[in-house]
Amino acid sequence: DVWPSVKPNRKLLLLNELLQHLDSDNLVSYEDIGRALLNDENGEVRALAIGLLAESNDPKLASKLIDIFLTDTELAPRIEAAQLLGEFVLLGELEELQPALAMRVEGCLFEVLEDKTQPLLVQCRALESLAFSSDEGLRPLIEEAYYSPYEEMRLSALRAMGRSSDIRWRKMAQAELQSPDAAMRAEAAIACGELEHKAATKELLGLLGDEEQIVRLSTIYALGH
Repeated sequence: DVWPSVKPNRKLLLLNELLQHLDSDNLVSYEDIGRALLNDENGEVRALAIGLLAESNDPKLASKLIDIFLTDTELAPRIEAAQLLGEFVLLGELEELQPALAMRVEGCLFEVLEDKTQPLLVQCRALESLAFSSDEGLRPLIEEAYYSPYEEMRLSALRAMGRSSDIRWRKMAQAELQSPDAAMRAEAAIACGELEHKAATKELLGLLGDEEQIVRLSTIYALGH
């Protein structure tokens, strides 16, 4: 009852603090709050609400997320929805989601990814989420993204390579360990780890001394694999 009268900056402050708490304490859940705010009039609130649902795998959420992903009038909620839909792609691969719903989730992600009029970041998140799929049509899309003129899409391609568990991407990921761009080195390290690319171990060990912290942390994660 009180929520509509709360000032926008206070709403965002509250939700950001809940997200930080969610990240630091695995015994809490703000799922009910997230669900309640999916239709909020403020796009930033809708986006943060989806963030509060990050650990949810409730199939009932999928249809709402698809609707936000395809039709929301603001960018931030669409990006968050695209990201969370990846969880449902993975559930479909694990046969823990009804096949019809799994196909619907993948279908909407493919639709947006192949539509060049869509915002770049929405397409990036769509590619990353689709990476959990075993659909043969995904491979050429990952390769196309890897050769994109946009750095955001190239980063997403590396992220997708790692998530795909497809060993054909190992050499591409390894090559980017020497990239002059720190973000690319970091994503390449993660991809090599997720692909369990043992041939890249020597190069990964070398990156433990990288000047950029994000590269060092990503390398540690990779070596853990």
